[in-house]
Amino acid sequence: MKSLIPVLLLTGVIINNGYSQEIKNHPKIHFIYSASVGFSHIEIGGPIVTVAPQSSISIPNLKFGVKLGKHSAVALMLPGTVYTDYSTDRHQSRGFEGIVPVFQYWPVKNLWLVAGAGLGLDAPAFYDIKSDDERKFYFGTTSLVGAGYEFWHKGKFALDIQSRIRMGSVNKPDGECFGFTADLMLGISRN
Repeated sequence: MKSLIPVLLLTGVIINNGYSQEIKNHPKIHFIYSASVGFSHIEIGGPIVTVAPQSSISIPNLKFGVKLGKHSAVALMLPGTVYTDYSTDRHQSRGFEGIVPVFQYWPVKNLWLVAGAGLGLDAPAFYDIKSDDERKFYFGTTSLVGAGYEFWHKGKFALDIQSRIRMGSVNKPDGECFGFTADLMLGISRN
């Protein structure tokens, strides 16, 4: 038993030394996170349903990703805009949302550009569901382009003002529905 203790200690030192060498030789993975809120202009239309252009709040707007280098990153963006659907008997709040893989690029310090395409969603607003019939989600495609300017920095955190245009379509029972949003938002990020 006494001879086993030095062998275990030596094995632990060798493994620890090899692991620390491995960490030193690999570049550090740098994650980015962002959340924003703002105002949207939204237009929804389709073969049967047409929603008059509305101004609305733009939530949720979340972004999670990894920096590829000093000037670029890939991320998953969750954009959303709440609108009122007047096509039902009850005026229901719904979300024109998405799950969008994006590429983000910083051409100069503090200015970033973003573009991507992914899954589009038309979903009920969680706070405005009155019956099981209103829990219906519809899926389709969406794409977006946007830009932001980071006007304040503190450590790795930044406040930015951002603008984004998003277009998409979802398949509803009565036909394909198209949506367009133009967003102006204030965000906080960790870069």
